[in-house]
Amino acid sequence: MNTIVIGAGIAGLSAAWQLLEQGTPNVIVLEREALAFSHSSARNAAIFRPLEADAPVVKTVARSAQLLSELPGGDDALRRCGLLLVARSQAALEVQRQVAEQCAVRHEALGGVQLYDKHPELEGGRAHHALWLPEAGVLDIHRVAEALRTRIGALGGSLQLNAEISQLRTDKDGHISGVQLRTGRCIDAQRVVIAAGAWASEVGQTCGAALPLVPYRRHLAFLTPTSPRIIPSSRPVVWDVETGVYFRPESGGILACPGDHEPTQPGVPTVQALQLEHLAEHLPRLCPLLQTYAVQRPWACLRTMSADRGLVIGADPRLRGLFWLAGLGGQGMSAGLGAGELLANVVVGAPMPTHGKAFSVARLSLAFSGGKAAASGEERLNG
Repeated sequence: MNTIVIGAGIAGLSAAWQLLEQGTPNVIVLEREALAFSHSSARNAAIFRPLEADAPVVKTVARSAQLLSELPGGDDALRRCGLLLVARSQAALEVQRQVAEQCAVRHEALGGVQLYDKHPELEGGRAHHALWLPEAGVLDIHRVAEALRTRIGALGGSLQLNAEISQLRTDKDGHISGVQLRTGRCIDAQRVVIAAGAWASEVGQTCGAALPLVPYRRHLAFLTPTSPRIIPSSRPVVWDVETGVYFRPESGGILACPGDHEPTQPGVPTVQALQLEHLAEHLPRLCPLLQTYAVQRPWACLRTMSADRGLVIGADPRLRGLFWLAGLGGQGMSAGLGAGELLANVVVGAPMPTHGKAFSVARLSLAFSGGKAAASGEERLNG
């Protein structure tokens, strides 16, 4: 019997890879677009960030780093240039520092001269304290996508493009029975994994199993220098934890984000001039040299989040055979491979690591099922 994964971004391809690695036969990935990695997985800043304020996510990212090395060419897909989490106040970094200690993330607290030795162009800006993360870096997104596709094919899985879902099908016993495509074609399946990014909740709604997942618009911009003085390409990623602004060297210029977070609809979001003005105002405050850089190309991407901002991984307690890998919320490129493994663990009945239980679907489905089914699902997932 088939296992269908809906979505061919980092979530869907990671889930399919791990399902196949764990012995699941007949895994089919369905993607609505003409290419895999078409939306959030392709339009992000490609930053691999090993430290967040959420310990379960950090542990998932650590596992992702291990899994990346198992993919063909995976060791070459991550350029470990390092990341500086910066702030004006040392207190603003304390939660992350504690999580780094708890999860054994390599880090070093820097301040003043030490910080400016690491990134001289920050001197004179608002950053006075930092956590240095040497294991962080920049991913080659195309290489990661191709490695996943290659491995899925080698293990006997299939990827079908231009295959948009119109409905998830169920049988009279309340069990997933397959999917129907917009073309009218039906594919039988015993299990379906929703890994459709910004469209995830819409897909779930087709069988009455929506979740509170919301896409948020976030802007990125490629900037180039207008003076001879530039930020060297060897500099690390810089991320201001207080303002959300971040930047990194990219192709002779700078890739930067204003840290915006606005709810929107699934699709390719339009660029908002106000956010570019925000970036122009705040980026030089973080790095004074960037006042001499000009925006060459802006774009907007999506980050889909759950109601409580946590990842959503596991079985839906309302409908047998339905599983979710969603709500990665901008952490997909860092946590996606590990999240795919957690999802596969649930599907095949393998033991779920303790940190993975924080991502259960049951915590969100309570609001949609009146509590009874979700509570029993929580017990099943944690048992």
